[in-house]
Amino acid sequence: MNITPDMVNTAQLVGSATAVVAAIMTAASAFWTAVSAYFLRRTIEQSERGQKARIFLEISKQYNEIYFQRNQLLKNDQLWSKLNQGHQKYADIANTQEWHKLREVASCFELMGVLVKNDYIDCKVLFDMVLVDAPATPKHGEPTLWDHVERFLKTARGHNPNQWRNWECLVNEEKNIMRMQKLQEN
Repeated sequence: MNITPDMVNTAQLVGSATAVVAAIMTAASAFWTAVSAYFLRRTIEQSERGQKARIFLEISKQYNEIYFQRNQLLKNDQLWSKLNQGHQKYADIANTQEWHKLREVASCFELMGVLVKNDYIDCKVLFDMVLVDAPATPKHGEPTLWDHVERFLKTARGHNPNQWRNWECLVNEEKNIMRMQKLQEN
């Protein structure tokens, strides 16, 4: 069989058409991949926001559970004197009803501190819904819960040097944010 110029032209046209179709398919595939990646990223971001919302709902639930107890701790001078002076050893303190009350409140704030430290939640959002270092009343200069706890921690950290470190960091972060807000207001 002899190859004629028409056959060569036809083969070239078919080859060019195949190249064009392949280029279109490659572009369509790249476009589809980009669109899929975009929607996947949006889905992941939405899932992360949903997860953070669930964490905040759980924090809100736990905070509501300890709220009354926290307020009672703030107003109970006898409790703090017992914790600070009545016991020489950590083991003696750990078996008291006062310790039990404090530990329930402290565990909630410690968990919040861990979540903030590990970037599971944004501390600014947390401080919009929770007052971590509350005073007994809104009077200026009145001791806060952390002021009471800090005095007691000398004994507790003799037993566990990391006792409530995350809560402490959370208190300090809240103080810094409040200071910055006051500076911006002035």
